[in-house]
Amino acid sequence: MLYSGTYVARAVEGQLGHSKQGTERVAVRFEIVEPADVAGQSIIWDGWLTEKAFDRTVESLRAAGLTGDDLATLDGLGSQNVELVLAEEEYQGEVRTKVKWVNRLGGGPGRLTVGAMDADAAKSFAARMRSRVAGVGKPAGAPAAPPARAKAPARTAAPAPAPLPVADEDIPF
Repeated sequence: MLYSGTYVARAVEGQLGHSKQGTERVAVRFEIVEPADVAGQSIIWDGWLTEKAFDRTVESLRAAGLTGDDLATLDGLGSQNVELVLAEEEYQGEVRTKVKWVNRLGGGPGRLTVGAMDADAAKSFAARMRSRVAGVGKPAGAPAAPPARAKAPARTAAPAPAPLPVADEDIPF
């Protein structure tokens, strides 16, 4: 059994699908590579393709090796190991482990086929998203650009205080 923590894993299969409510998603089965005591176990990650989550989902797919822009084929998926961050969550009284994040190295479970899109629907959806996928991140293996940081305002030295005037009667000797 997998518990909360960080694991090295590799995607072994993926496909486009829908949630029960009709939300588009990509489901990816990852197989654990490290640590050795749980190597070979698998877990499924649902990457949501909503307006809000789309870019992060494609970044996660790119981390797992996605090289092309076609979500229907998921070219390259599984060619790179990733770090999976797992967390235990309670849902309807049952505790289960879910993939919270899929990250580049160093940086709930269920059936993969539930709600799967048929081939024509997957191709149509992927065609609509192709240019958007192309605009997210770089293909796996390309160095990621560091995030831009705002420059701190330049510090200026405060002017030295003017010396206090000293009268002869103020000198104690």
